[in-house]
Amino acid sequence: MSELNLKNIAPLRRIPFSLIPTGGIKPEGWLNDQLTIQKDGLTGHLEDIWSCVGQYSGWLGGTGESWERGPYYLDGLVPLAFQLEDAELIGKIGKWIDWTLESQDRFGWYGPEKNEDWWPQMVMNKVLIQYHEATGDKRIVPFLSRYFTFQLKALPDRPLKNWGSSRAGDNIYAVIWLYNVTREGWLLDLAALINEQSFDWRSYFQNIPFTRPTGFYYDWKRMKKMASFEIYDAMAYFSTHTVNIAMGVKTPVLVSQLRDDGDLVSSVDKGIDDLMTHHGLAMGIWSGDEHLNGDSPSKGAELCSVTELLFSLEENLKVTGDPATGDHIEKLAYNALPGTMGYRIESHQYDQMPNQIAAVVAEHGFYNNDDDANIFGLEPNFGCCLANMHQGWPKFVSHMFMESYDGGLALMLYGPSATEFETKDGKKVRVVQKTEYPFSDRVEISVSSEAEVAFPLHFRIPGWCDDAKLEFQGETFAPETGTVFKLDYKGSDENTLVLRLPMTVKTSFWGGSSVAVERGPLLYALKIDEEWTVSSGTKPYCDYAVRGLSEWKYALELTEEGGLETYEVIETGIASDQPYSQDGAPVRIMAKAHRCPEWGKEKDTALLPPTSPLPLSGENEMIELVPYAATKLRITCFPWGHS
Repeated sequence: MSELNLKNIAPLRRIPFSLIPTGGIKPEGWLNDQLTIQKDGLTGHLEDIWSCVGQYSGWLGGTGESWERGPYYLDGLVPLAFQLEDAELIGKIGKWIDWTLESQDRFGWYGPEKNEDWWPQMVMNKVLIQYHEATGDKRIVPFLSRYFTFQLKALPDRPLKNWGSSRAGDNIYAVIWLYNVTREGWLLDLAALINEQSFDWRSYFQNIPFTRPTGFYYDWKRMKKMASFEIYDAMAYFSTHTVNIAMGVKTPVLVSQLRDDGDLVSSVDKGIDDLMTHHGLAMGIWSGDEHLNGDSPSKGAELCSVTELLFSLEENLKVTGDPATGDHIEKLAYNALPGTMGYRIESHQYDQMPNQIAAVVAEHGFYNNDDDANIFGLEPNFGCCLANMHQGWPKFVSHMFMESYDGGLALMLYGPSATEFETKDGKKVRVVQKTEYPFSDRVEISVSSEAEVAFPLHFRIPGWCDDAKLEFQGETFAPETGTVFKLDYKGSDENTLVLRLPMTVKTSFWGGSSVAVERGPLLYALKIDEEWTVSSGTKPYCDYAVRGLSEWKYALELTEEGGLETYEVIETGIASDQPYSQDGAPVRIMAKAHRCPEWGKEKDTALLPPTSPLPLSGENEMIELVPYAATKLRITCFPWGHS
C-alpha cells in the first residue's frame, strides 16, 4: 500500500475521526458469512447474468450501458473483494480499472464516449479512490489530478445540473480526499466551485418543502415531464427523489470541512428529523417509491436510498463524531439493508415495505414505481438498485473502526470485525470485535501488540442503551448513554475488554397511529410463513413471487404507558451462516396480541392499520416476532389497544 494521509490537512477543518484505508478492516464471524453470501450471490455473478455490467458495458469500451451502472457495481465490488481478500473478485476488477485509466483524454476527461454527464464520473472517482487505498496503484492519484484540473477549467461553461447538481456531494468527497493526499490548494477552490453549483441541500433540510406525499403537489404525468427536463421547476423532481435526498444528506456536512459553519451540520439533523416525521418508516428511512410518499407502513423505500443513506451517514459520522448518527447507521444496516434482499442475496427488491403481506406483481399504491417494484428479483422496476446494492455491507464494514484525532482508535459501529493500526510511536496494534451483535449485547474486544502500547481507545455508546458497562483489567466503567467514551488503553501481548450494551424491548410509534417493537438496534416483525415461486427466469437469479401462508391481522396489547403488555425474549445464539432467516433468527420476541379482523387489504397490500387504541376483547395469543430482515413478508407496524 502507498503512503496515504486520510486525516484533514489545514485549511480543512479538523474533524474527530479519519478512515482506515479500504481493505484495512475485515469482517469476522457472521458478518464475514454475510459478505461471503453476497460474493456467492448477485455480486460475484453479476457480470455473467446482467448485460449492463457485462462485456459490452460502455465502461469496458463496449456499446452497452454507459452511464452509472458500471461505476455503481464497482463501488461495492472493490471494497468487498479486498475485505474478503478474494482473488477471483479482485481479478474481476482489473479490466475495469485499466480501461477507465486508459480512457482519459489529453484534457483530463475520461469514460465512455456516449456519456457527457458529470454524475457517473463522481461514482467512478470513489471506485478509484478505494482501489488506490487497497492496492497503492500509482496511476490513480495523477489520473484524478488531471481529471479535477479539467473539471476546474470546464465547470464555469459546463456547470453541474440535474443529477450532477443534486448529487454533487460525491464530487466534493473525492476532491477533499485528493487534497489530503496531494495538499494542492487549487483542489479546495474546485470544492468551493462544485458547492456553488450544487443543489442547496442546507436550505432544503432547514425547511423541508414537501411535508405531504409528492402526489399532493404533483401528479406523476407532470413529474414525468420534469424527468424529461422539459420543465425545470425549482428542482422539484430531483428534490423529492428519495435517492437524491439520501445522497444530499452528506453534502452540507462535507462542505462543513471547508469552513466553520455550524448551520451546515445542524441543518442535516433537522432535515432528517423532519423527513422522518412526515415520511418516516420504522426501519430508519423515509418513504420513496420513488419520490417522497408519506408515512404509511405500506409505502415503499427504494434499495438505492438505503445504500446511499448508509454511505452519507457513515461519512457524516466521520466528520461529526455524533453517536446518534452511528445509531441510525446500525438501524439501517441491520434492518433495512438485509430486509430488501433475498435470503442468499440471489435477488433483491426495488421497494421494501414495513407492512408487506405479499411480494408480487400488483398495484401497491406506489407514487410512480411499477407493479413489480416490490418483488424479489433480478431487475425489478429499474436496474439502478441491482447495480448499486453491492456497496451496502462492504462500506458498513469500512466504517466500523476509525482512527481518532488524538492518535487513538475508535469503535464506531459494532459487529464482528478486525483491524490493525499504528500508534503515534509506530507500534502496530490489532483490534478484534468478537461478538454476535446486534443479536447479542456482549462485545468482546481483543487488543494485541508485540510491545507495550498506550493509546486512546474510543467507544460509541448507543442512545438506546441505558446501562452500558465496560470491563477492563478488573475495573468496570459506566459510560454515559449517547456519548463516545474514551479509555486510556495501556497493555502488551493480548488483552480483552468486554463491552455490555443491555438491550431492552421498547415500542415506537409510526404512521397511522401504529406501533413497532424494537430491541437495541434491531426492529422486530411478525413472522409470516412464505411461499416462494419463480415468476420468470431460471433459478437462482430470477424473479420470485412471494405469498403469505399465515395470519397477519393482529393488534398488539400495550400497557397504559405504551409498552408491550406481556412478552418474552428468546435468545438461541447464531446457529447458521445466515441469521437473517426465519429458521435461523438467533433472537425472537413472543408478544401478547389479539386478532384484528377489521384490518383490511387492497389487492395484495395491507391497508393502513385501524386507528388505535382499539378495544381488545376475546382470546389473546402470543405471536412470534423475529428480526425485521429475517422475514421477507412481515407486519412491522401494528394497531394496538388495551384489554
